[in-house]
Amino acid sequence: MDYQIVPFKDNDLTLDVRVDIINKTIWLSIPEMIKLFRKSRPTISKSVKAIYEQNILKIEGTCKKIEHILSKRERSYEETFYNLDLIKEIGILMKSNKGLLLEQFLLDYLSNLQIKKDDIIIYNNGDISLDVKISPKEETVFLSQNQIAELFDTSQQNVSLHIQNILNDNEVLGTI
Repeated sequence: MDYQIVPFKDNDLTLDVRVDIINKTIWLSIPEMIKLFRKSRPTISKSVKAIYEQNILKIEGTCKKIEHILSKRERSYEETFYNLDLIKEIGILMKSNKGLLLEQFLLDYLSNLQIKKDDIIIYNNGDISLDVKISPKEETVFLSQNQIAELFDTSQQNVSLHIQNILNDNEVLGTI
């Protein structure tokens, strides 16, 4: 799961949330939902169980387990995370607007990503994933030769040859 840690603030609550840009969702663990909704572990756990048992949502796509490796002791542990769809359903059960506030936070965060100058976005078409530098003001996308080779499933040497041919033919007006 690729994500960015972003602080979510609501009144006196500050919570670091995992924003998944590719899937346009937020992932929280049970302890984080306890903080968000200010409810006990059994209350949150029972709500999660009820949502799945009543087939309101399916586990697939709304729940992910992540293995954390502790480097010093070479131990690992697994933590379960739930996406925004499940978090909003818990909010409905709790008669809380926290899930909807989190959704609005995500929408605002994603829209701000699209307008930053020279920002890095993630391109993913299912086969490949590239970090791409964009400059919306200049309507320009910047790719390295490696990224172009990966995108077109060719060698970097072929890309270099094509770029050199274009430059020799004076077909490029901008700078490289």
